[in-house]
Amino acid sequence: MRIDCEDGFGFFHASSPTARVLDVRQLYDHCPHRDETDPRPLPDQRAVQGALADVFDAFVSMRSDTRLDRDLEDLHLSTVKVFHRAATQVQ
Repeated sequence: MRIDCEDGFGFFHASSPTARVLDVRQLYDHCPHRDETDPRPLPDQRAVQGALADVFDAFVSMRSDTRLDRDLEDLHLSTVKVFHRAATQVQ
């Protein structure tokens, strides 16, 4: 991760290693090592199902009656595959 800030003289400075660690902690809150389990609970199943339904409803409404309408099935299948891949990584 590189965060550049112009200092008024046209110079860009890279962030320090400490700043990168703090940025990751702020963004993700917890970064377990590969051999540690994440202590945070999984989201509620009903909340996930509702959010996924909203995602697919948004995809359908956004792509319906457009040039992408004929490719809608393939686009949805590829989206489903992304979620399946993520689910197998969680398990």
